[in-house]
Order: sequence, then C-alpha cells, then structure tokens
Amino acid sequence: MVDETLKGTGIKVLIVDDNEAIIDALSYGLRAAGYDVITATNGREALERSRKEHPDLIISDIVMPEMDGFEFCRALRQDPEFSDLPFLFLTAHGDKDRKLQGLKYGADDYIVKPFEIDELLARIEVILKRAKKSATEGALSGRLSEIGLPDLLQVMEQTSKRGKVYIKAQGKEGWVSLSSGHIMDASFAELSGEDALVELFLLEDGTFYYKAEPVEKGPIDRPVGFVLMDIARLSDELVALKEFLPNEAAMVSLIQKPEEFDEPAEETIVEGLEKEGPRSVKELITFTGLSATRLKVAIAKLSKRGCIAILDSEEPVKLPSQAKVLFLSETEGIIGQFKEKLSELYGIKALKGKVMVDMVPVKTEFGTIEFVFFEKASNFKNLWRPFLKDAHLVLVAGRADESILDELEG
Repeated sequence: MVDETLKGTGIKVLIVDDNEAIIDALSYGLRAAGYDVITATNGREALERSRKEHPDLIISDIVMPEMDGFEFCRALRQDPEFSDLPFLFLTAHGDKDRKLQGLKYGADDYIVKPFEIDELLARIEVILKRAKKSATEGALSGRLSEIGLPDLLQVMEQTSKRGKVYIKAQGKEGWVSLSSGHIMDASFAELSGEDALVELFLLEDGTFYYKAEPVEKGPIDRPVGFVLMDIARLSDELVALKEFLPNEAAMVSLIQKPEEFDEPAEETIVEGLEKEGPRSVKELITFTGLSATRLKVAIAKLSKRGCIAILDSEEPVKLPSQAKVLFLSETEGIIGQFKEKLSELYGIKALKGKVMVDMVPVKTEFGTIEFVFFEKASNFKNLWRPFLKDAHLVLVAGRADESILDELEG
C-alpha cells in the first residue's frame, strides 16, 4: 500500500527504458498509485527530459541504445540541480558488482527484474520518505556484508558526497566523515582517527547509512583512495606481525639505530627513544602523535629487525641495589644465556628482539638502569669502572679471571 501522504501529490517520476512494454506496465502502476509519469527510451533523451520536466524521481534501465543507464546517471549527477535527485536502477543483473557499479555512478538504489509492482512502489516510497524527511539525508544504506566499507567509501568519493557514513556493528557504533573526496575523521566505540578506521575496515558485517551534513577538517584529511591503500597495508601488517605486537603497558627501549628506516613512523619512534629514553607504548603514543595501530606496527617491525627491545610490562623490575656480575660460559649464544640468567635471577621474561649493542636500558624500581655486556674478560678489566656506578647487572662472556671480583669489591 502506498503512503497516503505521497499519493496524488503530483510527484513526477521519469521512467527510462527502451522496452515499450515495460514503460507501459510501469506507467500504469505508478499512475494508479498517484504519481505523475513521464518517459524516455534512452539516456540521451532522458537527460533532455530531466532538464525540461524536472522530475522528482527517476527509474532507469541500464542497457539502452545511444546512452546507457550508467552514463545517463553519471551525466545527471554532474549537474548540481540533479546531484541529489532520487535515482533507482532497473536491472536484470542482481550480482554485487553490478549493484556496486550503479552506486558508484550515483544511484540511490536498484531493483532486479522481474519484480512485482508492489515491490517497486515500496522502494520508491522509502526513497521519497528519506528525501522528504530531510534534504540533508541521503538514501545510501545497507549491510557491510553486501558492500564493504572500502567499496562504500569509494562510492562516496566518486559521487562527491559530503557528510558521514554511520555504522553499527558488534554492538558498537561508529562513523566516517568525508568531504571533497577526503576522509576527514573516524570514530568507533572508544577509538578515534586512524585507529577507528582500521577497526571499521576489518568489519565483515554490520549496518550503515549515509547522511549529508556539514563536515569539519579532521586529523586524517587525506584522499579516500590513498587512505584505503594505507589502511589495507596496516591491516595486513597487523596480521603478519601479530607475534611482535606490544601491548600498551609494554616498555620499549632502543638497542641500536637502524641504518635506514622503512617508514616515517619508525624514525619518529627512534628519535623519541633517543631523546626521552625507554618509554611505555602508551607514553610513545602520547609524545609521538602516532595512532596506536601505526605505532605498534612500527615497533613490531623495529623489534623484528633487532633495533629495539620490548618488555611485556612497564611495572618496575626488582633488582639488587648493588651491581652483580654474571659470568657466562660461552661467547657464542650470549644473548640466549643473558635471557636465561635474567629469568633465573629476577623473573624477567625474555626480551623480544635481538640485543645487538653493549647496553640495554630497563625500567626498575631504582629508575632506569643499564645491563652492561663485555664479550671478553680482558676487555672487562679495563672497562667496568665507568659503567659500574649506574649499572645493576654486568655480564662477562667467555673465560673470566676471578680477580675481577676482587677489583669490583675494591
């Protein structure tokens, strides 16, 4: 049943189809429902009639001579007068790609042939109600299982939409704001910006709708295509680097500065650690300005390359107040022995990454201390004094002269 508030109100519908039988059937059904009807047999004719007759809604076939439905819709949307005109495609193709293509050209909905006239009237009523309710509310809505967020955002970009895509999924709510082909900002539950966008990108189901509304400049402010490629890369790296990803309470310390950086985020993190010393992931998020997702991915990549060390918690490690000397039996495998000694003596879990330099800073209840390494006892005899004052643990690899202990006590 047609909404009585719409019936007989002179709403003008343009039907575009090269099949005369379909035009006759649709015209009869729409006029019976109270709509005024005008017709065209191809896209070029429909474009001319639109400019002369100014319809309130267009129903168009896709495959037509001279100008098909896609080209007609695209040409229509390029005219500011018709940029928001409700547009519905008729198609014999019900596949997702066909629907997505129609939406990219600017259609609001589509209906698959054959169909009942009542179904078409219901679709028309929904579209017109939305347009009537608010001139700022668009007609794009659906499920993410049918059209994923990346495809949806590309539709927004290609149709020059300005507003927000509102999303409900997993019992949470979020949105993505767009303007002039740029993603401006995003939110999902307690997340915001890039972190929210990554989580939204990974959603496989949920509902969405688009609403045209004023959009302010946001922290993301990058072209849709560029953002989607970047977020896709981040999402892939999150999966690939899963075993190296730190939690926000983990402590991060610099082992060695890489000779070159794979991305700007790595350089930002290393410069921060050089300047500030060991910091928790949470602290790094604050003073680097990077999103949690991008920061964790960059930390994981640096850890995998042996450039930084990660402790699983920022809780202080209890160490003796006096320096302790550990004699390691073999020079080869020194790092493995070091980890075993830490676990044995202090219950410290194995460090993530490879220790490649002489000192590894670790936060303790005494403050940040240095674990000092000497690969040969002969080196140790000459070098221990400058480090012993601040170090709580000294490791000596290889054969060691017991007289070193006397020197330490002295």
